[in-house]
Amino acid sequence: MDTLFQKGAGLIASLTARSCGQAVNFRRGESVATGVTAVVGSKLFRYNDASGFSTVSRTRDFIVDRADLLAAIGVDGEPRDGDVIEQVDEFGDAIDYQVAAPNGEPVFQYVDTSETRVRIHTFRDDRTVEV
Repeated sequence: MDTLFQKGAGLIASLTARSCGQAVNFRRGESVATGVTAVVGSKLFRYNDASGFSTVSRTRDFIVDRADLLAAIGVDGEPRDGDVIEQVDEFGDAIDYQVAAPNGEPVFQYVDTSETRVRIHTFRDDRTVEV
């Protein structure tokens, strides 16, 4: 049975997806899942590169329900390095975002303790990223 906190967190996640979410396409190899609802965000990564210089990278993040990923890619429903999320911009152009994270960081993290929502880190496909 869900606790009051879990019920509240689920309600907030549902309302956020409905009010702020947008449909994206999720690709893994030849498999494509269309119309996956995602809330778009970003994350700042700070680290020292191999030369010792401080480096900052900003990812474009997509927060999705894990159940949607399970339906889209099956198996464990976890995004992998090399997956692609396609987002359509306000002009109707499709932009591909490569699932990746800098400096060996994980490409996703769970948003909640129940592991029902996933935050996926991506970079624009036309950008060279050191991972």
